[in-house]
Amino acid sequence: MVNVTVNLLINLLVILLGIIIHQIWRESNPNSRYAHKRSILLVSSIIMIICMSFSIYQIAGVQYDLRRIPFWFGILYGGPLTGFILTILGIIVRLIQGGPGVFISISIFIILFVLTVFLSPFYFRLSSKLKIVMGVAVNILFSLIFLIASSSFQNDLFHLGIWLDYILFNAFGIILVSCMFEIIHRNYLVRRKIIQAEKMDVLSQLAAAVNHEIKNPLTTSRGVLQLLKDDPDLLHEKKEYFLQLALDEIDKVDKVVTDYLTFAKPYTDKSGKFKLEYALSNSIDLISPLASSKNTQIKTNTIPSCTIPGNLEQVTQALVNIFNNSIEANSSMIEIYCEVTDTACKITIEDDGKGIEDEQLKNLGLPFYSNSLEGTGLGMMVVYRIIENLGGNIEVKSTKHLGTKVKLTLPITTPAINPGS
Repeated sequence: MVNVTVNLLINLLVILLGIIIHQIWRESNPNSRYAHKRSILLVSSIIMIICMSFSIYQIAGVQYDLRRIPFWFGILYGGPLTGFILTILGIIVRLIQGGPGVFISISIFIILFVLTVFLSPFYFRLSSKLKIVMGVAVNILFSLIFLIASSSFQNDLFHLGIWLDYILFNAFGIILVSCMFEIIHRNYLVRRKIIQAEKMDVLSQLAAAVNHEIKNPLTTSRGVLQLLKDDPDLLHEKKEYFLQLALDEIDKVDKVVTDYLTFAKPYTDKSGKFKLEYALSNSIDLISPLASSKNTQIKTNTIPSCTIPGNLEQVTQALVNIFNNSIEANSSMIEIYCEVTDTACKITIEDDGKGIEDEQLKNLGLPFYSNSLEGTGLGMMVVYRIIENLGGNIEVKSTKHLGTKVKLTLPITTPAINPGS
């Protein structure tokens, strides 16, 4: 009796542990259908083998265990291919074990596989309660078939107590696993809905903020064009000034739209490669006019040559956003340092601007947070999104009235080649 209880607990414990492992695997790969099926196959196979190795009862070579529970759910949630592999695996294990019940076990594996594949489309249309009813009914049916077939070969295998225990154990296991799967599935759907709702909320609020950022430059540009239309005799110097003003405002709109699109749908293709020095030189060239107008100097130290996987335009955009923040912080000097190890490139951008308070620093990169009164925080959100998509990370340190240091760490594909080496 002790062995029966121990083996039953082992069977149930392994089944429950397998479900937990599958859930962890699924959570780590939420969008991969292939990973989900692979997890089902692996977990179901291991559970089935362990259940067959620790039979609840074993009388005259005939085994009584809970193998049909992982087999049933493996086919339902893994699909026909998973079911076929489980069937072959179960047959092989049973042949290795041997004994008079081999033929019956193999026959039940094959028949249950065919029936489960047939019932699968109907199963997922049912309510949670009816799913449990179907699972229990099918399992009891095959338990009875197995028991009757075994007894027909050997009369001494008929034990009413063992039969009832065997049927009840399987029914209880089906109910338990069905409930766990339904709870896990519901929680998964709820989490997905919450995440989706949060994303939509962020994007909708962000769209409202971006709308404000776009309308102001467009209003200015329209006013300039209207002025030029109404006063064609305007002095040439004033025309040049107003046209440049309109161009600057259009550039602002372009930057806001680009940042918004990058945040909403980031570029995730890592098949491209670019040189570190190209990204830095491009970003410095783009930000130099603004830096000159604000009397900000940009000092670049020796840049080692290395290759970074990713998109050059995206990284350039991230660097420009960081430089832009430094310039807006009234920095007189921006210094750039680069350090390369065997696996990563570290870019440090340091300014002597007004700095950021500790409380504000904690919110950096979050939606709608900006150190500027007129900003939306979109620029740093984009920086964090781009760097994280490349597999890198960002570290920001700042002291109020002394300046800010931003350190970017990016993976590399080739080791550094220092100039002059």
